Amino acid sequence: MTTYTPPYLGTKELAATFPEAKEILERTIKERTQERDDFLKEIIQYRKKVRSIQKENNFEEFFYTFWAELYVEYFYLPEVVGLDKIIKLSKYQLSFFRDNKKAVKTYENRERAVIQAKEQPIEYLYQFQKPRMMGNRMMAICPFHNEHSPSFVLYIDQNKFHCFGACGASGDAIDFVMKLEHITFDEVIRRYL
Repeated sequence: MTTYTPPYLGTKELAATFPEAKEILERTIKERTQERDDFLKEIIQYRKKVRSIQKENNFEEFFYTFWAELYVEYFYLPEVVGLDKIIKLSKYQLSFFRDNKKAVKTYENRERAVIQAKEQPIEYLYQFQKPRMMGNRMMAICPFHNEHSPSFVLYIDQNKFHCFGACGASGDAIDFVMKLEHITFDEVIRRYL
């Protein structure tokens, strides 16, 4: 049985779906920028302190190079670089909220296409042997494996299928087209966009 996997939502679709994320991203940018600035101030103060210790004790330049440069590079800078990445990513994601109307339309069109694909009558998709009606279902030869007696059932009222034979395939109209034509979910949906 093919399981339904939700479509991948890009940043634009997420912006359309979760408008409250804009406020969260703005707060994240503000907090992380403040955190990064605090780290940078701390680095400047630390370097000044090391320089004063060096001068008071008449240490060589190596003392300053080790404690002010290498120490900062290994213990402070990874934090600053990590914060910069978070800030940059958050700003990038926030930029999608500016073009939100287009994102909403794209997301709505995709959802509409998924509904249309699922509602495609499955009995019209089956184009192999003439199926035999049995109440609200149809029996036929399975298109996914070789067989001599019908084991493939089309449930007309539910718009689903199931093979009781060797392959055990089942699902809805989208799954049927995916399995029959060996294509992905997105390729099926694109036909209805």
